[in-house]
Amino acid sequence: MLHGHTHGFDMEHWEWAELLMLHSDTLRDEIQAALATVREGESRSRAQREGRAAAHRDEAQEATLRDRARAKILELLDSAEDDGWIAGAKLRQRLSKAQREVSDDVIAQLVEQEAIQAEEAGTDNNRGYRYQLSTKVPTD
Repeated sequence: MLHGHTHGFDMEHWEWAELLMLHSDTLRDEIQAALATVREGESRSRAQREGRAAAHRDEAQEATLRDRARAKILELLDSAEDDGWIAGAKLRQRLSKAQREVSDDVIAQLVEQEAIQAEEAGTDNNRGYRYQLSTKVPTD
């Protein structure tokens, strides 16, 4: 009969509940309260199942959109590579990286060498200054 069943009700359960409600007012109130709880639980379960199904649909749609976006990016990259844009961008990236890697000491050495060469050639316009990190610092 009803005893021992904890999951969803089938027709037999409903029939037993209705029979018991007909024979006792006390049982009827308790059974109606229990049935209301069961119905609420089943409604929540159904809503959760529907929610999970909707979430799965949303996830699938999102995955499809991501796949399409990735395909579009690859298509654009192929097109850009065909047009030579990628090669230019890679060159600019390498130059930028090389510029970042050049230390301030190297820049200072290059500026100092340039100043020495200019002084030796007699064209030093900045006599009395030494260069450090591309800025003039008075030596006096």
